[in-house]
Amino acid sequence: KEGIQRDYWNLQTVPKTKEGMKIAPSAVGFMALPLVAPGEFTVELNVDGQKFRTATSVQADPRFQMAESDLTAQHEALAEILAMSKKMGLAITAATNIRRQLDTLAQDLKKGGQVEATLDSSIQAFSDKFRAIEEKVVPKEFGSTLMTRELALRGGSLNQQIIMLGMSISGFPAAPTKTDLFRVEQIKQHVEG
Repeated sequence: KEGIQRDYWNLQTVPKTKEGMKIAPSAVGFMALPLVAPGEFTVELNVDGQKFRTATSVQADPRFQMAESDLTAQHEALAEILAMSKKMGLAITAATNIRRQLDTLAQDLKKGGQVEATLDSSIQAFSDKFRAIEEKVVPKEFGSTLMTRELALRGGSLNQQIIMLGMSISGFPAAPTKTDLFRVEQIKQHVEG
């Protein structure tokens, strides 16, 4: 609208994969985007087809001395974590939808009256096999404050581990540690599986 306007940039940036694709954050992951690296930027304003540009810069936080290579390593690790978080978000959504469809199908067949025993047993067998996958993707504790002792000792669900690793790497102004990078690869293998 007309008048004096003000806009703010929280200095977050959408990272790209090694292939150059932007990673849209998952709605399920609750991951913060990494901060942009210090440097020179162009601000562009489009008004009625006219473009107005000006230069600006983002300064490094003076409280921390962080080498550019460390910042690059941190951004690359966070891009990997965001990609994993996106995949987990899609997997959780897919598993939830499949479970909903299976439950609806079972209810609809029971409402319809007689169901062939082979069809009923086939649906039940598939549901049982799917439950093993489903519990890895969407643990019973998902969306709950309850957690089994075993799950807590493993560091939480896979999705929780991804979130915690992202917070750990983004929360300290340094390159990821060897342990962080090992965990990224370890979790990536689980997500791919």
